[in-house]
Amino acid sequence: MRVLMVLDEWNLGGTETHVLSIAKMLLRKHVNVLVAAADGPLLPRVRALQIPNVCLPKPAWSTLTALADSYRQETLAILRDVMTTQQIDLVHAHQLPTGLVALAAAQEHGVPFLYTVHGTYEDPEKLQIVLRGASGVVAVSPPLETQLRNWGYKSVVIPNGVDLSEFHPADDVSLRNRLGLSNEAFVWLYTGRMAWEKAKIAKTFVLSATGVHKAYRDVHALVVGNGARRAELEHFVAKWNGRRRMPWVHVLGGSDNMNCVYNVANAVVGTGRVALEAMAAGKPVVAVGSHGFVGLVEPKTFDLAWHMYFGDHDAVLPVTRSVLTRTMSQVTAMREVLPALGDTCRRWVAERFAIEKVCEPLLALYERVGGGPTR
Repeated sequence: MRVLMVLDEWNLGGTETHVLSIAKMLLRKHVNVLVAAADGPLLPRVRALQIPNVCLPKPAWSTLTALADSYRQETLAILRDVMTTQQIDLVHAHQLPTGLVALAAAQEHGVPFLYTVHGTYEDPEKLQIVLRGASGVVAVSPPLETQLRNWGYKSVVIPNGVDLSEFHPADDVSLRNRLGLSNEAFVWLYTGRMAWEKAKIAKTFVLSATGVHKAYRDVHALVVGNGARRAELEHFVAKWNGRRRMPWVHVLGGSDNMNCVYNVANAVVGTGRVALEAMAAGKPVVAVGSHGFVGLVEPKTFDLAWHMYFGDHDAVLPVTRSVLTRTMSQVTAMREVLPALGDTCRRWVAERFAIEKVCEPLLALYERVGGGPTR
């Protein structure tokens, strides 16, 4: 079976990293995989891993938020050609708008089409067009499966898989040295796309960190990510750094070496795939996402956090400065036991979310939908 995976572009984000990890593992299992996406900051890694990639145009929308016809026609022509020349047996899309075009190409060629729903941010009207045409649907979390079932669509829960050889504990102090952080400094990390809800959370994170910093003067805050609101956040952070007359809040752009970033931190505020990657790197996580606050992820809350996808698809409480400040302060006071908690988190991720384990139900779905063996 020859599988074509399609996504918008190779950005530094959870969906893109997931596709990269899945493609890498499927190739290792001798599955014929080809990825189609527009260029982006992750493309050098794609090439380094020798993942076959077809370049698509950058997604373009009209002022009426309808798919620009020129983009649709150009993308459709490329996908038609790929499906014919590469004899594609199954199309697996992960994002809109490429999912809409990939569905059209698959239907033209009579090829089964799969779609993975990665979050609650998709336009419901456009998403349901794709879902109606799909031969199979994957949800990356239980809340998404419930939402899709309520809409009348059956889906299979297959979580984001984490490559434990890529995300792991490491004693790399290069980034700490670059930021001027001592080994004794306690570093809180928030990482995500600096747009929409995630940018709001980044701002709340900085405000909460200021409260923690008042009680623990060796606390530093690190924000990592790119997006439309990054400049706005940098201006906001400059105000707080100016009051201390020293940079204790650090804003970096996106990174293609997130394991190094995670290992700078003592603890992480994150959601979704970020939470899984951080725990794989042996870091305690306070789960906060687009839907709200879940809290410290520890053995007694493992199942709760997973069934809320770490705050990204469901939550216990709204995200507020007071709630996050209180939790971050409590976790900072636990610094002596955090390494042991991080070890426990890594073991849980290895048991439930290792990429090797996630690939098996995906391969079974490919064979069921595609009607043949994958290898």
